[in-house]
Amino acid sequence: MATTATGSPNPKSHKPTYAGLLQPQTATKKFIPLKSIIYLHGEPKIIWEQEEIEQMIVNENIEYVIIGKVSYR
Repeated sequence: MATTATGSPNPKSHKPTYAGLLQPQTATKKFIPLKSIIYLHGEPKIIWEQEEIEQMIVNENIEYVIIGKVSYR
């Protein structure tokens, strides 16, 4: 006797779908402490590490951002 195929997918085969890839990814938020201002030749300056910048993007849920230099004279 032949078995008939059913339309239910195999739950063990986890294949990513296009709709699943479009879902937002959740990431853990970590606290980033405030930095002190350093003055270099009279201009205020704050130095961030690359990991801190990446964590800020996760914390603020930023997709596109422009970081520029602002100086006052």
